[in-house]
Amino acid sequence: MIVENAVFCVCSAALFAVTFIGAAFYGAWWHWGTALGCAIMFWVLYTDRGDDGRNVRSVLKSKLSTLLGKIRKG
Repeated sequence: MIVENAVFCVCSAALFAVTFIGAAFYGAWWHWGTALGCAIMFWVLYTDRGDDGRNVRSVLKSKLSTLLGKIRKG
């Protein structure tokens, strides 16, 4: 569940970036709805707790703290 959510988070973030750039810089006003939908989908997938009680945010936070702990110890 975590891997699927992470993959779809990346896809939603990439689609959001493309639609936001299109709406903001190229005058494609109809992309604002798509950008908003992608942002909402990203947040839902990022914070969704699966059957095992973990979500993408908690996994990334624990990985980052482990990595920073190793860097600080030298």
